Amino acid sequence: SVSVRPLIEGTSEIHPDWVAGFVSAEGHFYVEIKKSSSMKLGYQIILISKITQHVRDEQLIKNLVTFLGCGRFYKRPKENIVDFLCKSLSENIDVVLPFFEKHPVLGIKALDFQDWSKIAYLIKSRAHLTTKGLDEILEIKSRMNTNRIL
Repeated sequence: SVSVRPLIEGTSEIHPDWVAGFVSAEGHFYVEIKKSSSMKLGYQIILISKITQHVRDEQLIKNLVTFLGCGRFYKRPKENIVDFLCKSLSENIDVVLPFFEKHPVLGIKALDFQDWSKIAYLIKSRAHLTTKGLDEILEIKSRMNTNRIL
């Protein structure tokens, strides 16, 4: 028998602490570093916050975009996957960062968020435009997510 999952119809049903718990399990905070000839030191640093779910949770992900007031909804039909994806520096620094500082993620994800936050503050202070700052960001990134050693 197939169980029917409850649908969350609107954003009024979403509680901020529920979002923090959901992201603790299903979210990702990571940093992408790309070579870029237009950047002073030759690298572009992109803060990314992401939640990936099965397509059956499409409405939930759309509601999260509305609830948080940032990010975008993406559908990957070939994979039956939907994403909440925020790659905007200003949205990550002005919306995502303060939200999860106020409503903390838990577990191992909290460590990734702490590192992601350190990088966000380095970017906000423009330290990423210096060799020292870029080196610090590379060091922090090198121990995040799957590279984390407990």
